[in-house]
Amino acid sequence: MNQKIGSNRGRSFGLRSIVSALLLAFVIAPAVTAAEELAVTGQILYGRAQGAQTGAVVDALVVYDQIPAYMRMQELGLSESDADGRVLFTKAQEVWKKALARIARDMGLDVITVPGGIEGVSAPDVTLSVIEVLPKYFVHGKLLHGRAQGAEYAENLAELDVQRVLDAIPAYRELQGTSDGDARHHMLRKQYETEFAEAVSTVARNGAHDVLVEAGGVTSRLGYVPEVTDSVIEALGS
Repeated sequence: MNQKIGSNRGRSFGLRSIVSALLLAFVIAPAVTAAEELAVTGQILYGRAQGAQTGAVVDALVVYDQIPAYMRMQELGLSESDADGRVLFTKAQEVWKKALARIARDMGLDVITVPGGIEGVSAPDVTLSVIEVLPKYFVHGKLLHGRAQGAEYAENLAELDVQRVLDAIPAYRELQGTSDGDARHHMLRKQYETEFAEAVSTVARNGAHDVLVEAGGVTSRLGYVPEVTDSVIEALGS
């Protein structure tokens, strides 16, 4: 797991105000005593206070720092008020809600609140558990192998520098000196595209890669994303 969890709480772009507004949207009922011992006194992130017998707490700020779509928004210097930022933040919200619901189901939780939002019983902090079920990646570049659906949870994802591979294909280099009217133009295009696709497929198969993405086209909460450019170049013509 990324060891820098929570290290960026002081970020700009209004993170605290954005997440605070989000949390308010989850408040379903005022603070009440949900069971004889469990009392909900803070903002509810998931579930209902009424009738709740089991609960836990989550630090939303820490979780958001580990949602790849939100990380991408930060990388681009966007905020929720920007058109592109709004798209990414909406994606992050969807991921957040889904992760909370999964943890609540898996752990049998009736309610999840912000830290300090449950009194009367011992409420575990399940922040790390929520992070564990978040997508590993946010793919925003060209997908070269694999399916877009489920790519964010891929077990074995890697990047490759498309231009470096193309420059290593003789047919591609020769194509640069031709035009649409040249008799060899379309033949060369088909040839280099076929060689590229076959080399990518070979590396994906040999390396058991579920997904291959163009270099720079993925944001990962795990940090490092392996690159297979050299392997694809070696596989050309094989």
